[in-house]
Amino acid sequence: MGRVDAGLNSRPCLDKLRHMKKYTAILHRGEPDEGGFWATCLEVPGANGQGETQSECLADLAGAVKLILEVNREDAFRDDPAAIETELALA
Repeated sequence: MGRVDAGLNSRPCLDKLRHMKKYTAILHRGEPDEGGFWATCLEVPGANGQGETQSECLADLAGAVKLILEVNREDAFRDDPAAIETELALA
């Protein structure tokens, strides 16, 4: 029987976690008569998520953030494929 966490101990997985960017989710409870949750992301305007549970809501928001960042990246390189991508550190 294989180890359940075998993938989590691999070097590529640990490297990916180390370089994973973190974003701020603002989680709100839905209206009392509707229930559920809705969320936005401070760093990615326009990204929204919703779900019956906090986990569903945050997963929905994560999907929206990934999609918006992917589209923004494609747009950034559309007119200049040779543009330079670099990290920006905030102090």
